[in-house]
Amino acid sequence: MLTSCTSLKTITKASGIKPTELGEQDVHDRQKRLPFWNQGKISQSSIGVVGCGGLGAEYLQKCARMGVGRLVFCDSDIIQLSNLNRQPFFECQKGENKALATLENLKGICTAETMLEAYALDFQDLKTIYPDAFANVDLIACLVDNEQTRHDVSAYGLKHGIPVIFSAVSETSLNGYVSVQIGGGPCYNCSSPIADSNPSKKQCADPSVIYIHTVVIGVAVFATAWLTLGKNLPWNFYPLNLDAESTPYLRKKRAGCEACGGIA
Repeated sequence: MLTSCTSLKTITKASGIKPTELGEQDVHDRQKRLPFWNQGKISQSSIGVVGCGGLGAEYLQKCARMGVGRLVFCDSDIIQLSNLNRQPFFECQKGENKALATLENLKGICTAETMLEAYALDFQDLKTIYPDAFANVDLIACLVDNEQTRHDVSAYGLKHGIPVIFSAVSETSLNGYVSVQIGGGPCYNCSSPIADSNPSKKQCADPSVIYIHTVVIGVAVFATAWLTLGKNLPWNFYPLNLDAESTPYLRKKRAGCEACGGIA
């Protein structure tokens, strides 16, 4: 396993899991049995992830087990004990940067030879210090609780023609959503204009519990796999309601959107 490190980033290649006995089934055998699955596409895919907290770290673990070929992720936050009820870290990692700690944890989870790139930076600083970090990714998952960052990632995806998956959960832990920004469809600003956002609305100490994270990340990983496999999603917005019906649907562009112009 080759590893390169600086104080802000770590890059390493996980060795993956190979059969050790004659006739033993491949680690990806069960998913390869799906008639629509193409493990080659998954193994060649490159995914960027913004945020390594309750949503991002779990999303990365699922992608690592699925056999994604390259995972690039960033987060400037540090691990606190209050994170451990819902985030896949350990007590001994308290005080460590979430992105760098996530990389260490992923080493033992990757099922394929996955390239891991972790940056101890928020998305805005990442673009400045390492402008090419996300240059060659096939998809970006924006999994933060910061509205400005969502808009910045949306703009980056629009500029570079990269699909973006957004996900968030409510402070009641009963609701969440997965939203997909893809060519020809609405951008994030179409439904959540930056002018209407309230930067003080989300607080670091909002209530949170693990089950809602697990539900929304399952849908986000499905969307990731579906798009990576070249399938057309029948929806671009999936509200998850644990206390009511959840019906995915297709959102439309907003006429005159300040970010994408609202033109299909």
